[in-house]
Formats: sequence, C-alpha cells, structure tokens
Amino acid sequence: MKKIKFLFVLTALLTVVITAGCDSFQDFSVNIPFAIEFVDSTYITQTFDSEVYDLGANSQYNDYKEKIKDFEFLEARYFIKATVPDTLVGTLKFTVRKNDNAGDILFYKEFPGVTVYNGKTDIFVLTQDQIKMFNDYLYAMYALSGTTKFYGEAAVTDLTNDGNLKKTTVELHLLLKAEGEL
Repeated sequence: MKKIKFLFVLTALLTVVITAGCDSFQDFSVNIPFAIEFVDSTYITQTFDSEVYDLGANSQYNDYKEKIKDFEFLEARYFIKATVPDTLVGTLKFTVRKNDNAGDILFYKEFPGVTVYNGKTDIFVLTQDQIKMFNDYLYAMYALSGTTKFYGEAAVTDLTNDGNLKKTTVELHLLLKAEGEL
C-alpha cells in the first residue's frame, strides 16, 4: 500500500512539474564566448594591431542563431598570451567598434602603466552607458540589420625606445549571453 501511495504521489508530482513547466523547457540561455587575437612587434615605442571579428564564424553562435531572440553583454577581459621580452611596461589600450574601423565606438579602455607579461589578465569595468550601448548594438546587430561583425584594436604604448624587439600577443575575450526559444 505504501508503494502504491508513493508511486501515486511521485506520478502526480512529475505531472505537475511537467505541465506547469512546459514553457521553461522551450526557453534557453547560452553563453557565447569569443576571442579576438592581436599580435604585433616593434622596435619603437608602440605596438598596434586590429582585427574584424565576425560572430557568424562562432560555432556556438551558429548552433543557436535561428533560435536566438536576444543578446546581452556579460563580460570583457584581456589576456596576454606572450611578450618579448618577458615583461614590458606600458599602457594597454583597447577599442571595440561596430562593424569596422569606421564604426561607432562601443567601448574604449585604457590600462596605463601596467606590466605586461605572459598570463596577465584583467577585466574591463564598463559603465552602465557602455553596457547599454553594447547591448543596443547586439540587439540591432542581430534583430534588425543581420550583421554580426565587431572591429577591435589593441595597442601597447609608452614602451621604452631601446632599439630592441618588443612583441605582444594579446586576446580580447568577450562573453555574451544569448536567449531564445528552442
């Protein structure tokens, strides 16, 4: 008898969960990370590289693109992959624009007087206005225009002009949250 009551209660509970939560099985949220790599070398006081990144080349984005209804910016950070010499001291500058090098600036961040070395990372603290502008672009990019491109620039400036080779490899990591319906 206890077994029958238990099975009845379990069946009733599962029925309530499944019927009450049908919509939640249809909604999804997925984080879509992407990285833009910048590489440059110089014998003078500044390294600089730029890159256009097409979100349409991101496999995670492509897995869900037909089902995505909205995007949200979550995080931006940089990660130093390599330097020559082992450490450099300078100012790191990052710019992310809409579409290409002529696009509006989504955000600009400067890290003055930092020691740059392999493995160094830092998070970008964006203002509410910068986050709103980024989210507005994500919405317009996806829902209205169909373009999926970003333009990024990275520079290390204020380096010592000692005539020696200086090289950096830095990645800009962006994390977006996509939401939609399966």
